[in-house]
Amino acid sequence: MASKKKTVSRDRILKFAVKEFSRVGLAGARMDNIARRAKISKGRIYYHFKNKDDLFAAVLQSAFQNERASQAAPEHPVSAIRFWSDFYRLNKEWSWLLIREGLERKKENARYEDEARRYWEAAVAKMRLNAGPGNWPEFFDQSQLLLSLVAMEIAPIAFPHLARLITGKDSNSAEFQRERMEFLTTFAQFCVDRVAPSSSSGTGLQAPAPAGRDAAS
Repeated sequence: MASKKKTVSRDRILKFAVKEFSRVGLAGARMDNIARRAKISKGRIYYHFKNKDDLFAAVLQSAFQNERASQAAPEHPVSAIRFWSDFYRLNKEWSWLLIREGLERKKENARYEDEARRYWEAAVAKMRLNAGPGNWPEFFDQSQLLLSLVAMEIAPIAFPHLARLITGKDSNSAEFQRERMEFLTTFAQFCVDRVAPSSSSGTGLQAPAPAGRDAAS
């Protein structure tokens, strides 16, 4: 029973820490605020986590340990880009954690880094496995492709002011979100349609020559 209470207490701390860190970042987060919102003593937080940095690392680690989203994500590019765009939009706290982490962390945390690296390596491996006709072009560097897709999907959340300045629309508006989704799915379908279905078909886009290569060679 005591062990169960400790787990519940720790999970509750993480739940409210996510809200605090995503709202104000590591530097602005206050243990007092987390304790108050979680309705526990600050001493209980320090029972589970030695300091704020340790708590922040645990929050990030817990996010990557949750594989439900990855398992539920469809494989086809059009469906996948729609799924992840909706995921980041509907889970802004997680999206902001990624952004805050990139802005504020000055050093690696082995516990978090290992968890995160495994998560993204699995995602890249899945893309490589499914690359080819009917999917993302196999001649793309899959790690660069995944990084680019995440950037595209998370951009309106990370840069709402740029979204407004460039498109003239509020990134939270239904009109912007509809147009954004239309663009992303059209982009994904364009990539799929340009993959050569077979070497003998004579149609579709072939792999481009490496940079600097003489086109006549």
